Amino acid sequence: MSLRRRFPVGMLFLAVLAGGCSAPEPQQPDPMQPETSKHMLAYFGTFTRGEQGGKGIYVSRFEVSGGRLSPIRLALEAEDPSYLAVHPNRRYLYSTNEVGGRPGTVSSYAVDPASGRLSLLNQVPAQGRGTCHIGLTGDGGMLAVVNYVTGTVASYRVLEDGRLGETVSIMQHRGAEAPHPHSANFAPDNRFLIVPDVGTHKAHLYRVDPARAVLRRHDPAEFPFRPGSGPRHLAFHPSGRYCYIIEETGNLVMALKWDGQRGTLEELQRIPTVPASFPGETWTAEIVVHPTGKFLYGSNRGHDSIAVFSIDPDSGRLTAVDHTPTRGSYPRNFNLDPSGRWLIALNRQSNNVVTFAVDQQTGRLTATGPVLELPSPSCLRWVPLDAE
Repeated sequence: MSLRRRFPVGMLFLAVLAGGCSAPEPQQPDPMQPETSKHMLAYFGTFTRGEQGGKGIYVSRFEVSGGRLSPIRLALEAEDPSYLAVHPNRRYLYSTNEVGGRPGTVSSYAVDPASGRLSLLNQVPAQGRGTCHIGLTGDGGMLAVVNYVTGTVASYRVLEDGRLGETVSIMQHRGAEAPHPHSANFAPDNRFLIVPDVGTHKAHLYRVDPARAVLRRHDPAEFPFRPGSGPRHLAFHPSGRYCYIIEETGNLVMALKWDGQRGTLEELQRIPTVPASFPGETWTAEIVVHPTGKFLYGSNRGHDSIAVFSIDPDSGRLTAVDHTPTRGSYPRNFNLDPSGRWLIALNRQSNNVVTFAVDQQTGRLTATGPVLELPSPSCLRWVPLDAE
């Protein structure tokens, strides 16, 4: 992401974040005070429904050199902020509001880099129910949202002050089976949007006019997957030549060649995310490519692991490396920090967050540091606080 802004980082983290969190003892050093100049804010989305639900969006300060998260605190109360995105200028954060069976919304927030607090800027209708994922263009000028229950995709302009404009486009997925779009993924040059759909077992493709935030159906409009595969989330390779789509019900990753000029996908490979010997039920969730492009990671809910793959730089094909237990139950989301040295896994059902060190030669993961509690965690996004 090209737009960056330097923020002051020498200020103490405020003792009380939004939501009435208790202050530390006065004589104790504030755990959010950085130990080095290389640190960032980690924002966590949660599901707020049910007895085990969270209260909104949480924040922690992450110290990069040691891979340490400070105690996690509430940044802002919100209803079901299940998925997050950060503007490339680091000043704004966006969330879905999934809100059960009611029509969902998308919220925009201003980030206070000194305190970690969020301030609501505005909230717009998501044009559907089951609002589960958002994507931003690389310049942060356009946002797209998908609605799992109603099968709709909507787009918005992002205004200069970080607020979301009115809905520009609404696209309806259709199919022999009920559509369930699960992620909105802009291509590296922002000319296309790819929307994997768990219900139709297709990836839907749209042409994008980023200046006006307009979506139009592409030709070809769909890339078919095998019946029962359930394509869910997508990750592009840093080269832009390949992308990877994780199959929720198929428990596989499909490696694809991406033609950015024509907007076409070509299957290269399908590879399992769990060992063939595993006898239980399991469903994949998140997929992330390492910043170097050398490794790929995918999460398994049920097998409760992170699948590790190496990526061949010439072909884009994958080789299985390892399956690392997440030290918790139902890892719905995880993320790598921008340096690629650390992977943070979010275990939704066991309500915890676990840090792993990434071996830069093999991609293998090693659990490190304490396991932190967080109710029903669903998404992790980073706000760097200084230039790399």
